[in-house]
Amino acid sequence: MVFVHASKHEGAGNDFLVVLDRDDSIRLSVAQVRLLADRRRGVGADGIIRVEPGRDGCDLSMHLVNADGSDAEMSGNGIRCLAQAAVDAGWVRPPRFTVATAAGTRTVEYAVGPADGWASARVDMGPARLGPDQAQEFDDRRGDSGLWHRERRSCGRRPELARRRWRRRGPGTEPRRHARGDTRR
Repeated sequence: MVFVHASKHEGAGNDFLVVLDRDDSIRLSVAQVRLLADRRRGVGADGIIRVEPGRDGCDLSMHLVNADGSDAEMSGNGIRCLAQAAVDAGWVRPPRFTVATAAGTRTVEYAVGPADGWASARVDMGPARLGPDQAQEFDDRRGDSGLWHRERRSCGRRPELARRRWRRRGPGTEPRRHARGDTRR
C-alpha cells in the first residue's frame, strides 16, 4: 500500500487537494481521484493538484486533475492553492516564481498573509481564448470577451453568463433549452 500526503487548500471559492511530489513518482488512477474528491465518501475537493519539480526553466510544475478524474490545463484558483502549499513546504520563496502548466508558463506573485495559513497570490493567466470551434468575433465584441469554457471558469466570467448553466451543444456553446422553451437560471 502506498501512502500519499496531501494538504487541502481553498483559493477564491474552489478547494483542492495538493500533493507535493518531489521525485515525480506519484500517479493516481481515475478511480482514486474520484474517491478522494468525492464530498460524501472522500475528503472532497474540486480537483487534485500534483506539484512536481520545475521543467522548461520554471520553478515548479503543475498537474491538475478535475474531481471526475479528467486532466485540466489550468485553474487560476488551483494555482493559488499550489503556491501556498509550495511556499509552506519551502519549495519556492516569495514574492515571485514560475509554474509550468499544460496551458503554458504562469507567473505567481505571492505574499504571506497577516495570520498563519493566510496568503495572497496573483497569477498571470495569459490571454483568454475561445475554443477552436467557436466564433472568434461577434456583432458587439471581439472573441476575447466572449463565452468561456466552463472548465476555465477560474480565468474569468461575465456576470450575465454566470447565472446560466452552459453545456456543449453542436459546434458552439449555448444555454440549455427546456421543454417550455425557456432558459432556466
